[in-house]
Amino acid sequence: MTNIFLSHSERDNQIAENLRNQIEQMSAVKVYMFEHDQQPGANVADKIEKEIKNSRIAIVLLTGHSNSSNFVQQEIGFAKGANIPLVALIQSGIDKNKLGMLSGVEYIPYDPNNLDKSISDMQTYIHNHIAKQFQSQIQNTQLITGILIIAVIALCLYASYSGNLQG
Repeated sequence: MTNIFLSHSERDNQIAENLRNQIEQMSAVKVYMFEHDQQPGANVADKIEKEIKNSRIAIVLLTGHSNSSNFVQQEIGFAKGANIPLVALIQSGIDKNKLGMLSGVEYIPYDPNNLDKSISDMQTYIHNHIAKQFQSQIQNTQLITGILIIAVIALCLYASYSGNLQG
């Protein structure tokens, strides 16, 4: 299961819910939204940091509401600091000079009148990202397997060589 953190303004809950539903229709993807994880008494910052660290991707829905949200900006900074890939959906009309830590970052344009295009682009990115990670895991497994085989052969040769020296 791939965990995805969705950063957004609570004023954009309806848009975020729609986005979450569409993304989760892809196989093996779980989108975390703070609203779905109520834990009275829990430290909100700790909970958010933990969820970002446990995610493979952080999506930022940047609208007129979220661009001025301190929480969204902090989530962006924490994801960047944790080396979590950030995918920004930026609403048309957002002043590019006020993107903060997203300045200079490629993004997916978000058009409220054409949400399907934004969601389709997001799903394509997520699918490709997961496929790359899976391929990398396969290559790492193959590398480790190769090293182990070489180590076993080396041990066998060593055992055979030391047995010949004793005999």
